[in-house]
Amino acid sequence: MKELQREFHLEEFRQLKAEITGILSRIDTLARYSIVGLKLPKELYAPAWYLPAALAILSGLAAAVSIARVLQIGSYLRLVESALGARGLGWEAALKVKWPIVTFLGVLFWLAVVGSTLYAAYSASTFVNGITLTCSAEKK
Repeated sequence: MKELQREFHLEEFRQLKAEITGILSRIDTLARYSIVGLKLPKELYAPAWYLPAALAILSGLAAAVSIARVLQIGSYLRLVESALGARGLGWEAALKVKWPIVTFLGVLFWLAVVGSTLYAAYSASTFVNGITLTCSAEKK
């Protein structure tokens, strides 16, 4: 392979590794978001409890799209490694045979977060609806 092509592919490899690092960082950040305080009219008190569940669902979808992109980049990097590197060496070649435990545990975590936030939202919105109706009746 010509030296110019080799340098091009090495730089491309570095850039794709940086993109993967950024995507994984974004997935980690999505898992940490929370909604802390909202000033809402009383008609929205109960439905507002569903916002964390909606955020968890949307974050999971964004993570799934990011994982798909990482897998695309990974398959391309395997090609680059096979052309430029020693056979069997390189992080893509080494990781190819392993079971994707991080993805599996991430899905379990996401399901637990979605399930618990939906349960909490239902419980809290039912409670808030009862309190709101009681308070409204007392004001009349």
